Amino acid sequence: IDFFGRLLSEKDLSPDDRRLAAELRDIYQSLETAAGTATQGARPLSDAEYRRLVHSLFSGLGRLDERYFSTANPPGTAELLHELAKERDRIMADYLAGDFKGVIRRCARLKEQYGPDALSPGVALAFTLALGNQGMVKEAAELAREISKKIGTAPDIISLRAGLAEWEQKLGHPEAARRVRNRLVDDLDEREQVLKRVDQKLAGRQERVAGGPPAAPAGGKETGGVEESRAPDSPLSRLMGRVDSLVERHAFDEARLLLIKHRLTLQEGPEAREIDRALERVEKAESQFESEKTSPGCSRIETLDAVSHLIEQEAFEQAVARADAYLNDRPADADMAALRDRAIRGIINRDRNRAARLFLAARKTPDPLKKAEYLKASFALLNSLLEKYPSSTLINKVKSNIKSVREEMARAGITP
Repeated sequence: IDFFGRLLSEKDLSPDDRRLAAELRDIYQSLETAAGTATQGARPLSDAEYRRLVHSLFSGLGRLDERYFSTANPPGTAELLHELAKERDRIMADYLAGDFKGVIRRCARLKEQYGPDALSPGVALAFTLALGNQGMVKEAAELAREISKKIGTAPDIISLRAGLAEWEQKLGHPEAARRVRNRLVDDLDEREQVLKRVDQKLAGRQERVAGGPPAAPAGGKETGGVEESRAPDSPLSRLMGRVDSLVERHAFDEARLLLIKHRLTLQEGPEAREIDRALERVEKAESQFESEKTSPGCSRIETLDAVSHLIEQEAFEQAVARADAYLNDRPADADMAALRDRAIRGIINRDRNRAARLFLAARKTPDPLKKAEYLKASFALLNSLLEKYPSSTLINKVKSNIKSVREEMARAGITP
């Protein structure tokens, strides 16, 4: 009763919260009165009176529950999730840069601050490999046993690329389907080489345990792939030399034709796969050359890095403008399109958070004029996102937010 009395004395309590607090205070006062009559020898409450009192109590508590769970996320939640995502990105950047000590340090701090669930499967995998690289074998093995149970049954990149190749073909993109298929072959080859290295290390370990010398890798090299075992004067080596020379002169069509002619004479196998990979390299070299040729003074890689840096600095509008200028001349650049989409998602998430804070402020204020001001500002912010980025993957969330704001405005008798 004292708590609700203090709550009702607050000036910034909204009308809805004030009515609910007053109702609950009255219910608790009735309970106190009923308890007092029972102890002082007065007439006890009848069964019907008790039922009405209990019904009032449950009704008030039910409205309190509804009020609590209908409230939007508290301020700071979005910022916390954003910071968590940025820290995960930093961990992956450290891993790719070979800073394994940095990975271990950041992951340990992340677990300490937010608990073990803060490590996503990808981050946990990087953490495990970093521990192993730094000789912390026991810790790496323990973590590997734990995360392998979680990610062992999850779809992997092999399944993704297999599906993508099929989908590209169905969409009428045979060249894209072929490139994905070649990348899938590379992935499988790489896994095969990893398995060979593991077998060789296990065999060497077994021989050392038995007192024998370490096992030597077959063929003198652990990788044992086609490119390593190919003789320098073999027909395939001479072919690749001619292709490299043509690419250096930017004679991409000639290089491609040379590879295709040779590919038609081959059955499926290691040599055919190497030709496929060479064709993919020619296409990439041609694409990069065309990009740099149409952007004097600023290479494609430099432009991608510049846009990525703007996104990291949360200068999302500048990143979108830079990406749009680039894509006007090169609309098929998938990497730049992905960066543009990432920048747009940054704008949408940032402005949705701003709109959410305005929405919460509107629900808390008892001032009708301020409520209208906050709700209209929130609506305008969200509606602007809807108009500017209608094709974004986040647009359904924006529409859901607009619906909530409209409903609140309708309850308060406010027109957008």
